[in-house]
Amino acid sequence: MRFTFGKKHICTYCGEPADTIDHTIPYSFFRDKTEGNRRKKESVGFMTYCCRECNNALGDRLFYTFQDRCKFVNKYLRKKYKKHMGVVWDQDELETLSGSLRQEIERSNRLNLRLRERVGWQESDGFMEILNEAMERVYFSTELQDEWKEFFIDTDYKPEYLDD
Repeated sequence: MRFTFGKKHICTYCGEPADTIDHTIPYSFFRDKTEGNRRKKESVGFMTYCCRECNNALGDRLFYTFQDRCKFVNKYLRKKYKKHMGVVWDQDELETLSGSLRQEIERSNRLNLRLRERVGWQESDGFMEILNEAMERVYFSTELQDEWKEFFIDTDYKPEYLDD
């Protein structure tokens, strides 16, 4: 049984363009080492669209719930880009500058705002839409055993960790 959820071409974890598929229960957990590394036929896979950076950050780590995966990615991105998310200059401040210094500050502003949007993605309506879709598809599935449902998603989830 395989479930793919999310918005095609949008990374579920950060909102950037997606160019890979993330196996939320890592694919490596479905390989039978005794049978030449072949995938087990009875494996269950929850997959979502993902950018390469988020997919690489997650690697083959196993998390208790999908939300735990989201928390990990968000903390990873916040830590990685912390030094790039400095002060954003407003238009009045920019007007006091000229030439290449102004161009550099404007470039820095654009990068800063883009990174802030990326690490804030999990607070957005777009992310909550994807999360709700995943919950509905998993919980209303008659083909999926209850223990897999509980493993995949936490119905009491609230993105409080974003306040850290």
